[in-house]
Amino acid sequence: MANKIVTVLLLGIFMTGCSTMNGAVKTDVKYVYKPLLVCPAPPAMEKPLLLIDQLSEEDKKDPGKVAQAYKASVKQLTNYLNDLELVVKQYDATSKQYEELKKIVDEQYPQQ
Repeated sequence: MANKIVTVLLLGIFMTGCSTMNGAVKTDVKYVYKPLLVCPAPPAMEKPLLLIDQLSEEDKKDPGKVAQAYKASVKQLTNYLNDLELVVKQYDATSKQYEELKKIVDEQYPQQ
C-alpha cells in the first residue's frame, strides 16, 4: 500500500513538473519594406464618331456633301492616329523608366 502511495506521489510530482515547463519558442521577426512599383496602363482612347457615318440618306445623294464628309473623316482619323501614337510613345518611355527603376529596387532589395 505504501508503495502505491509513493508511486502516485512521484507520478504526480513528475506530471506537475512537466506542465510547469514553458514550451514557448522565441522568434525574431525582421520586417523588410520593399517599394511597390506600379507601371500605369495607357489611357483608354475612344474612337471618334466619323462625320461620314452621320450623313443622312438625303445628304448621301449629294456628292459635294459626301466629299466634304470624307475629307473631314480623314482629318478626324488622322488626328486620332496622332493621339494614339503620342500615347504609345509616352507609354514606351514610362515602361523603360519603370524597368530601370525596377532593376535598381531589385538590386537593393534582393529576393530572400
